[in-house]
Amino acid sequence: SPMTTISAPEPPVNLPPTTPSTTVAPAPLVVTQVVSSEGGYCALKSNGKVYCAGNNLYGQLGISDNVGTNDVVAEPTEVPNLSNIVEISSGFKFTCALRLDAVLLCFGLNKEGQIGRGDNAGTWNPNPAPL
Repeated sequence: SPMTTISAPEPPVNLPPTTPSTTVAPAPLVVTQVVSSEGGYCALKSNGKVYCAGNNLYGQLGISDNVGTNDVVAEPTEVPNLSNIVEISSGFKFTCALRLDAVLLCFGLNKEGQIGRGDNAGTWNPNPAPL
């Protein structure tokens, strides 16, 4: 009769212990500050970004899409070129934002030089720029 070979069972493979995977949900964004001025408002969120809505005739919302018109920014819109903001403030048709690195950025009406741009006093500018 033919010979049958029986093999010994393979030794168990030692796998590293498994750890259950956990998913941590990101913290929800919350509004940490709101300022309002002359028909508009801006809100600072916990992610350091600023969102504004309302009248933007002089660029006081930091959004250049409708500056110089009576059109309003109907929905809260993120202000471009602003990040790491820790505090916001507003005055008569202008807004300022303090960045984490202590740089102050202002935008809006500059009729009296209130946004700190001596080269364009008497005008408006929707683009945040450091003082």
